[in-house]
Amino acid sequence: MAGEQIIEALELADTECTANKNYEEQKSVNGAALLQPSRNPILAALDLEPEAYVLKVIEKVQSTALQDAILTLPFGKVVSLMGYINIWAYRVRTPNFDLNAVNLGDCRSGTSH
Repeated sequence: MAGEQIIEALELADTECTANKNYEEQKSVNGAALLQPSRNPILAALDLEPEAYVLKVIEKVQSTALQDAILTLPFGKVVSLMGYINIWAYRVRTPNFDLNAVNLGDCRSGTSH
């Protein structure tokens, strides 16, 4: 169950990140004439960025179940999770950094979806 929750959170965050990345790419090509994509309703309701949402979901998993939950993740989701861990670690080292100013890859996290 916890593994499924993590997978769902990663999919939601990855989708949001991909939409944002595509918007930024199109904006740089076409100028400021594009409308920003609408946010995922869950992220908008919680007022969270994708990486913060994934962290929130993982924090809710009991520590005794976390190892088993991570072991159930498909490889692609593990790669995605590692990208979000990269963001979290970077934030700990540099609390006031701008994600957009740092090239961390897809969704500002170094993930490959």
